[in-house]
Amino acid sequence: MEFEAVGGRRMSVSTDWTDYGRPTVIDAPPAEQTVHIDDLAAHDNPFPLG
Repeated sequence: MEFEAVGGRRMSVSTDWTDYGRPTVIDAPPAEQTVHIDDLAAHDNPFPLG
């Protein structure tokens, strides 16, 4: 998938699926390694939600 983000930046994303249909366990990172999107300055978020 390729798309244009805020400010004319172009980005592409590709995903390779393996073991399709099998359960996946995803461990969230520790709280001290995360940030809520509302805590980001609007100009720092290339993918604004609104």
